Amino acid sequence: FPSHDKGRVGNSSVTSIDIHDIARSSRTYGLKEYYVVTPLEDQQKIVQAILGFWSTSGIDYNQSRADAVERVRLAATLQEVINQIEEKEGVKPLVIATSAKSVPGIEPITYFDQQKVWAHKRPVLFVFGTAQGLSSELIARCDYLLGSLEGFSNFNHLSVRSAAAIIFDRWLGTNFAIVTGK
Repeated sequence: FPSHDKGRVGNSSVTSIDIHDIARSSRTYGLKEYYVVTPLEDQQKIVQAILGFWSTSGIDYNQSRADAVERVRLAATLQEVINQIEEKEGVKPLVIATSAKSVPGIEPITYFDQQKVWAHKRPVLFVFGTAQGLSSELIARCDYLLGSLEGFSNFNHLSVRSAAAIIFDRWLGTNFAIVTGK
């Protein structure tokens, strides 16, 4: 929130699969927390129900998913997330928006700019959008804009859970070459 949806700025729905899959990717790549942001009370209740399940009876159902979901937090606004991180870490996070579009006035970065980001010595907060992406107004409040994911076609509308997994891997993953000796 806020995101673009069918030509207007508004809210998009929270989906349980996004919560589960992004939580699993976040845990795999060692992220401290994953925040779901929505100001809508009905959507917050859905998130709370999902988190409640995985913190109680879900533990017996699937321990590894419960372990991943335990790091999910709920917030009403991006500013609330920034404030919580600053309170925990003692410094404001560097906020990086992800988008398939450019926004004038915000510095774009690539996966080759990690040194620039880490040089700030601040926690990093990646912001992902659903529907048709983050609003330009929200992106303009961020420190950097990470360039879009590109494939071998003009189609560029990945699910948020797919985009998050790819970005986590490109930003935090390791790249091992397998040597077979042949």
